[in-house]
Amino acid sequence: MLFGLAQILPKNIISFKIALILRKITLRNKVKIIDQTQFDLKLRLFPMDNLCDRFLLFVPKFFEYDEFQLMSMFKRG
Repeated sequence: MLFGLAQILPKNIISFKIALILRKITLRNKVKIIDQTQFDLKLRLFPMDNLCDRFLLFVPKFFEYDEFQLMSMFKRG
């Protein structure tokens, strides 16, 4: 639920900081694996073990956004 909230925040520095706080709260629960759809791609994320997965899960608008948009276009095509 918290990572869903983090993903709908607008792209600005305040939202980025809020998303990082939400990430800390969520990771306290020791979430091991999350299956998530991002940019029309089905992903299995490991937020406790992988920093990139944490960023993708909580701040997708800030983390390699253009690359994931490109991959999503190739998936559709």
